[in-house]
Amino acid sequence: MPQVNKTGATNSTSSEQLRGARRKHSSDSDITPTKPAYKQRASDFTMALKAMEEKLDQIMAEQKGLKQSLATKLDKLEKKIKDECTMISDTVTMEMAQINNRLTDKVLDVEKTMREELVSLKARVETVEEDKSFDVDVTVVCYNIPYDDEEDLDEKATELVRDGLGLNLPVVRTMRTPRVDGSNGVVKIQFQNKEHKIAALRNKNKLNDTRFSRVRMRSSQTYIERIANYNTQILLKELKMDDKYRISGNGRLVSRDGNNNRGNGNGDRQAERGGGRGGRGRGRGRGRGGTD
Repeated sequence: MPQVNKTGATNSTSSEQLRGARRKHSSDSDITPTKPAYKQRASDFTMALKAMEEKLDQIMAEQKGLKQSLATKLDKLEKKIKDECTMISDTVTMEMAQINNRLTDKVLDVEKTMREELVSLKARVETVEEDKSFDVDVTVVCYNIPYDDEEDLDEKATELVRDGLGLNLPVVRTMRTPRVDGSNGVVKIQFQNKEHKIAALRNKNKLNDTRFSRVRMRSSQTYIERIANYNTQILLKELKMDDKYRISGNGRLVSRDGNNNRGNGNGDRQAERGGGRGGRGRGRGRGRGGTD
């Protein structure tokens, strides 16, 4: 029979609690025992550290790769800069060399021009000085006589007269005008008298059959005669008639087709004799301007 406590409640409550406790114990016996909380937290922390370590290794690996990539790019950039600098240096060097060559050429051209002008001026001065002592009445002018460094010009002239002209005439003296640009210059030969000069001019065609075939001979002229011939040549060229007319050895204007041969011969002989107005004109011109 159920007992009643002071409050009037029965003992049925205690019995129910006891049965509930038994049921709970019975159900708890079926659950797997778990680790203590602190061990679980230690395990989780270890796993987190391991994950962080792996992440750090990954970051370090990426940094290493980035570092290598950056070093490679820097090497390429440095090489490119060096190549660019080398190319610029080569270009500047080449351009400077070209500029230097052009300047050198200009300087050489100026020096050459100045030397030529000085040689020409010296030649004119020396010619004027020498012409004062050469009498056109007894002097002939020869072209294309080869030049030698240690030549005996008097001996060459004597051989020319003897072997080229076939004459046994003494040569008083000779002179070669200054050479310009490697030319042979002009050789003046002075004879003892006018008759010897005339004989030499009359035999000048014989030079074509000797070793002196390239030598050309004519009578010496005064400065005024040379200027007149030069002016005539300029006029013929301007009038486009220089292919039809020429200036003979005595300074006369003759046709190139040979129609004036007889007149030319007479004029040449007159010039050779030095007579008439031509001879007197040369005498007056020599006093004023020199000869060649």
